[in-house]
Amino acid sequence: MTKQFFSQSQNVVIAVICLMSFLVSAAPASRRITIARVEPLFAAYVVNTLGDAADINVGDGRCDTDAGVDGDQCTLRGAIQEVNVGVTKEINFSLPPHSIITLDSALPDISGAISVVGPGSNTLTVQRNSAGGTPNFRIFTFVSNVAVNSTISGLTITNGRVADGGTSSDGQFGSNGVSGGGILNPTNETLTLIDLVVTGNRAGNGGAGTGFGGSGGTGGGILNSGKLVLMNSVVTNNRAGNGGAGGSGANGGNAGGVTGGSSLIIINSTISNNFAGDGGNAAPGAPGGPGGRGGGISGGGGVFTIVGSTISGNRSGKGGNGGGFSGAQGGDGGGILSQGPLNMVNSTVSNNITGDGGSGTRDGGLGGYGGAIYNQNFLNITNCTIAENQTQGFFPGLGGGIYNFTGGTVTLKNTLIANNTVPAGGNGPDLSGTYNSQDYNLIRNTSGATINGFTTHNVTGVNPQLGPLANNGGLTQTHGLLTGSPALDAANNASLPADEFDLDNDGNKAEPVPFDQRGATFSRVVNGTVDIGAVEGVTGSVPMQLLLDTSGPAANQVAALDSLIFFRDPFPVFNSGNFLNTSPDKNTRVIVFVRNLQLSTGEPASSVVVSLTDGNNQSSDIVAEDVRPCPSADFAQVTFRLPNSLPAGTYLLAVKWHAQLSNSGSIKIK
Repeated sequence: MTKQFFSQSQNVVIAVICLMSFLVSAAPASRRITIARVEPLFAAYVVNTLGDAADINVGDGRCDTDAGVDGDQCTLRGAIQEVNVGVTKEINFSLPPHSIITLDSALPDISGAISVVGPGSNTLTVQRNSAGGTPNFRIFTFVSNVAVNSTISGLTITNGRVADGGTSSDGQFGSNGVSGGGILNPTNETLTLIDLVVTGNRAGNGGAGTGFGGSGGTGGGILNSGKLVLMNSVVTNNRAGNGGAGGSGANGGNAGGVTGGSSLIIINSTISNNFAGDGGNAAPGAPGGPGGRGGGISGGGGVFTIVGSTISGNRSGKGGNGGGFSGAQGGDGGGILSQGPLNMVNSTVSNNITGDGGSGTRDGGLGGYGGAIYNQNFLNITNCTIAENQTQGFFPGLGGGIYNFTGGTVTLKNTLIANNTVPAGGNGPDLSGTYNSQDYNLIRNTSGATINGFTTHNVTGVNPQLGPLANNGGLTQTHGLLTGSPALDAANNASLPADEFDLDNDGNKAEPVPFDQRGATFSRVVNGTVDIGAVEGVTGSVPMQLLLDTSGPAANQVAALDSLIFFRDPFPVFNSGNFLNTSPDKNTRVIVFVRNLQLSTGEPASSVVVSLTDGNNQSSDIVAEDVRPCPSADFAQVTFRLPNSLPAGTYLLAVKWHAQLSNSGSIKIK
């Protein structure tokens, strides 16, 4: 691959252009589905203060929390109060970039239709106060008793925490933990979430009891009992509640991320690193509670659709320790628990894991079944990739990829299932149960599965040549196909489903889906024949490329600049004499430029690490402070802080991101 070089003057121009992106917030165009916005009949309430005060005169049609200040001082709390009683149903925001609204108590329940239009999930956060003594509450609670439609967009919602269960007055019974850590959507509500990040929320733990513990709350991120559409969004790092300990331990809560309700549609979104609750431990002679099911998603009995999305890194709950011979079973469905009809298209399920069984006086409990998916109903999978999931346990759970419960129906078309695992002694590493093949699938290991239907063009027993789960373009991470993959040009164009959600906005929902999982600019069919799996073409072999500068004086020198004055190296560790640095932190920030690096929506800059290796081969890893694409360029800028203890000298610099490592170049510290 040809390296890209820049002169010193070009570096300055590029840095100025890139740094101007601090002032411009542009949502990624790739794979975004646009929703036509209807202008409100009445002017929207505009939140213009980060405070948390209540409205001073609810019902007067104005959102104002401070009569002593000229103009309306409108908080989010005050705006919701007015929406609940007035004719205006829209809330907008006029706040500085990267603002945080911190709540000291629960917002008012939302009792009717509402449209909350935030500036962007990377620009505005609404959070429960993390200070000690703050009561437990979720961020948004909908309570409508009639059928209404509501929308929330352009926000990050974090640190919601609902109440744990208590213990009865006689001490015998624990009550259940409260469900829905971040958002609660009731039975009658149709709620659409667009460009939303739901992260770091938690359902309540079950209470303890000498007789029976209480169950853990479900839906660590979102408790959906109605109809929910999740679009261009991220649900990550949320937790369901643990089961309460007792004479008999209680079950852990299901759905670390989101519950299914009567309908759940997930489009162009990521459900990642969520945890179902662990089962409660038991007293001597009694059973522990089973682990919570559905680490990422618990589908319930409603209709369930996933399109262009990634379900990764989730985990079902560990079984509770038993006071008798055996511990309880770990939770099923590390990624997804599917108990109603589920249709999956152009999606990836990767790196999910089921909970281990609890310990006992003699034996451990069974590990959970279905590392990626546990299915109990109708499951249709078309052009998806299910890889690198696993079950665990001393008594291993079955189905490292998919476990199909007796009576369930799983139909596979153009789908890649490979590299999933079960522990030694386990059964069905990729699939366990009976499956209906509609041909043109790649299944690496068919042991433990009965595959009926059309199988003539299935590819089995071979290495799929998959790249790691990484950002290969678009809003979600995917497994790219490497050169020579047997999945290339090996699927069936006739099996492509209709473009039900009009992904290309051309008004034609009868045509085959036009894009692969990554969305716009990534055609679903390349070279005339569709590939097996969620992405098209050779995508997993494109490495990150650190941009270098040939202007010297050192060979192989990194194109690096001081973030304040745009000077090249050598860099001082401290910039104490620079009048532009008004921060108390005087450490120098350095910017480097990297091609083929694009963070997913909601992915933090800390996922990127800058590695500096000195002449003695001693390395220092420095977490990036900021990562952003450069406007009108095909690379990103990475900003990192020089650590206090860094000695002067020449270093080799490389950039790490997930399983990828860039090329390296030299940089000088003085």
